Parts: sequence; C-alpha cells; structure tokens
Amino acid sequence: MKKIIKCLSFSVLALTMVFLSYKVLSWKDTSGAYVSVTKQLYNTKKDMIDVAFVGSSHVYTSVYPAYLWNSYGISAFDMSLSEQDKICSYYCLKELLKTQKPKVVCLEMYGLTFEGHNHIGDEYRNMLSLRSSLNSLDFVKNGYTTQKPIDYILRWPIVHTRYKELDRYDFRSNEINNYSRGAIMGWGRREAGYMNPDTIAIKDESALSSENIAWLDSFVELSKDYGFDLVFFLAPDFQSPEQRVVTNAAKSYAFEHGIAFFDFTELAEELSFDPATDMGDLLHCNAEGAFKITSYFGKYLDENYDLVDHRGDDRYHQWEDDYVLFEQINQENAIYLSAEDEDYLDVLADSKNLVVLLSLDGEFENCIEFMQKFNVPYEECINGGKWIYKNGQTSKIMDNTPGESHIVDINRYDAIKVQCAPLGGDSMSNILFGLDQMMSTENGLNVFVYDEIMCKPISKRGMSY
Repeated sequence: MKKIIKCLSFSVLALTMVFLSYKVLSWKDTSGAYVSVTKQLYNTKKDMIDVAFVGSSHVYTSVYPAYLWNSYGISAFDMSLSEQDKICSYYCLKELLKTQKPKVVCLEMYGLTFEGHNHIGDEYRNMLSLRSSLNSLDFVKNGYTTQKPIDYILRWPIVHTRYKELDRYDFRSNEINNYSRGAIMGWGRREAGYMNPDTIAIKDESALSSENIAWLDSFVELSKDYGFDLVFFLAPDFQSPEQRVVTNAAKSYAFEHGIAFFDFTELAEELSFDPATDMGDLLHCNAEGAFKITSYFGKYLDENYDLVDHRGDDRYHQWEDDYVLFEQINQENAIYLSAEDEDYLDVLADSKNLVVLLSLDGEFENCIEFMQKFNVPYEECINGGKWIYKNGQTSKIMDNTPGESHIVDINRYDAIKVQCAPLGGDSMSNILFGLDQMMSTENGLNVFVYDEIMCKPISKRGMSY
C-alpha cells in the first residue's frame, strides 16, 4: 500500500511540475512582443462579440475595434495572427465560435495569395496558439507543418528549449492581452510604395485554385451553420498583377454567393487613403490608415445591420478598456515624437495613467522653470529633490539629502528606487528600475516615465542647460 501511495504521490508531483514548467515555456506570441490574440479571445466573456474580423496582420493593423466602439458602440474583435494562412483562419474562427455568436464575420483576402509559412516563427504562431482541444487537433491534422504533427500535438518537444529566451512575460501576462480586442496599433511611417493604378485597373481573372475555392466554401458553410453574415475585404495592399487576377476571381465568387466585397485598394481615392501617410510599412496600415478603413466599416455595419450600441453597458467594459488602451498608446506615441524638451514636458503634463518621476540633480538652476508645468512652486525647487507626477497631481517624495534613498512602489510587480549620492562620494544619484539605470544626466532635470496601463517603462530623458 505504501508503494502505491508513493507512486501516486510521485506521479502527481511530476505532473504538477510538468504542467507548471509548460505554463512558463509555452508559446505566447501571435504577433510579436508576447502579444496573443488567442489569450485576448480567452479573456473575453462569453457571447460578447457582435462582429469578428479574421485574417493575417493585414487585419490587426487595418481594423481597430476601439474606433468602432468609440463611434458606434460595436463590440468587434480582430481574430488575426501574424501570417495567418487559410487553414489557420478557418480554425481560429471555429475557436471563436465556441464561445461567441457574431452577427457578422469579415474575412480578409490576403490568404488567397500564399500557402504555408516563410518563417518557422510564423508557423509556431499559427500552430501553437490555440488551446489543446479537438479543434486544435483537427487543425494539426489539416494544417501546413514542417515539424512532425505529433510535436504540435504534444507541444513540449517544440517549446522545451525556450528556457534560453525566457522573459518577464513568460511568468506574468502581458497587460495588453487583458485590454486589447485583437488590434495592433501603431503610428509609425516607414518606407511606403504606391498602389499602382495600372494594377488596380486590371479586370482579368485567373481561375481560383481548388485550395482557394475550398477555403472560401468552408466559410460559407460556417456562416450557414452558425447563422452569421459573411463579408469579404482586401486591406490596403501593393498587389502584383498575379495577385490582382486572383483577387478579381474572389470578387466574382463573392458576387455569385451574394457576399459583400470591399477592395480598399480600389477605395483608396474615395477614402483619401495616401500610402505615404497612412501606411506603417509596405504591407500594413498605421493608425491614420486604420482610422479610414475602420470608419468605412463602421458606417457600412451601422447602416446594414441591426447591431446594438453597447456603450454605457458595464458588461462590455472590455471594449471601453480597449479604447483606454488606444488612447494610452496614442499618448505614448506623442511622447516618443516629442523631440523638443518643451513639447515633451507639455505632453507629460497633460498625460493620464502615467507615473512620471522628476528629479533635479547637480547643477539644475536652468531647469527649475520646467517644474512649473507640473504645478511645483519655484521655492520648492531651489534645493532640488525628487517628485512624482500622476494624473495632474504632484507630490514630493524626497529632498537631495546625501545618502538618502526612497522606494516608489507602483504595483505588485514594479518599483522605482531613488538614491542620492553619499556626501563626498564620487557616484551620481541613481534612479533604478530593477537593475536598470534610468538617470540620464548628472546636472539638470531627469525624467523617467512608467505606463500604469501597460505596466512598463516607456521613456527617460535628461535635460541639461
């Protein structure tokens, strides 16, 4: 009997250790930086999503549910993964349909133009993101894989070597997965091409491949089985002539099946969509472009479907939180783009949900005037010191007393340690976030900024005059 108890105890202990280890080592990324749309889906309450957008990164950079929420109160979700291929699109939508009953599903057409994945990381994102279930097993059976299918079923053979790259978000959830509804928001403008009018004007079609027909048919069947309306769209894209004729064939398919099709390459002029300002790179919209695409969708959905405006309904707080996240990322972008110190401090003075540490150090007399932006009287700054500014309120945390230190607890994970150099010491004062030095100048105003929504540091700057 004792042997049986020992064996059972050992088995339970071993399984517990394996489970906890897998939780740390498991794949947690569908679009980079530990952002996971599937985690966002699993964090979404049951029967809340009225409109789902499905597809690759062309979806999550082109359609912002936060815009739809703020303008119409539509509870939308981007069920999109980086380089999501056709088969993954199908099984991702089936995963969403386990807990949600969308009235409209909008399917992006980039998947028509490729098979499989160019990078193993994209294959992992597609194959490892869904929870283990009959749906994920069926996905492995039918998906494009370069690894052995059994490895994707067991998962451990693929992820066990991740101990070499473990990050803080392997041990705690990335906050964006609690707030976001699938979109990846960005304001950058990098190299952009132009939408060739000669290519857009092509009207010829090539016969859809059997794989593409089966893919489109599978979504038509799902729409019948689950009772949602289907919409096809092509996000802004610099298509080649070979891709264009495939898109045209998909338009004919949509017309034959009574499905709306929105080609945003053709609609670019109508929307005043300019790749030079509205694309983040050669393939993806930035926030300005996404606003134009999402606004078009919002008007169409509002005029053609009886969708409930959920604004003011506490049950849909996750979409309200998503809009708070959007404003927070927009604010972070404004901080990043503030090249001049005056502009930088003005943005911080008007900020929300940021912890701003202000430190006057060394020879700082020419920087005292900056402190008035944060409602700190001149007299309080004469001898220097450290202040915390948050949501319009400033409090002094310590003077520049030699050898003194102070801990600013932000949340249960993070804290800022401020240290003054000891009297007669050679070292400068310190602003420490973990083990990282956040002080930028020995003489002047040091600024360190922490984002309370995203739970991460976002900026530091030293000002010497």
